[in-house]
Amino acid sequence: MEEIIGDKSLFAIEWRFSDSLTQDFDNAELHYYKYAALRFWIQGKPFGNFDTITSLYCSKNYAHDFLLWNEKRVVSFELYNKSPLKLIETLYLSIFNGFPTEVEGKSHGQISKYFHLDSIGESSLIDYFGLITLISLDKKYEKIISYEYDTLNINSVEVEYGYVTNLINSYIDSINKYPY
Repeated sequence: MEEIIGDKSLFAIEWRFSDSLTQDFDNAELHYYKYAALRFWIQGKPFGNFDTITSLYCSKNYAHDFLLWNEKRVVSFELYNKSPLKLIETLYLSIFNGFPTEVEGKSHGQISKYFHLDSIGESSLIDYFGLITLISLDKKYEKIISYEYDTLNINSVEVEYGYVTNLINSYIDSINKYPY
């Protein structure tokens, strides 16, 4: 089973079930967890691989949490209009390099929670690249920026406001079709 959600030439999520199935004991009940491999597409280029997997349950929870913070991703035009490199330095690398930072009144922890979309893939994605999103002050556009660790390449695309929210909602709906 494989699904692609969104437009690969802009921004999309591709996921497929993994053959892995694990069991976990929680409150003396046996639960089985399904896993999937994920990758993102930005401007026709795939990010992530299908070699590592993530729990569909965890991925859905991270995606849901990401949607809770839409209003927190709205930033000033000054920040929004910075180059993709400067945005990666400000909203991504400073966090993972351990530099205490504050951006537009948002703390180190809030920046990671509000702007980082890569967490929905757990180690399936975050071990390979970073992915952030931010929304323009007038709520007309969203930027999606990726940073590849091995090549140091930065990719960026701008979409209409609401595209990312709709895509994440569709991703959650897609996961909900299958018990995990």
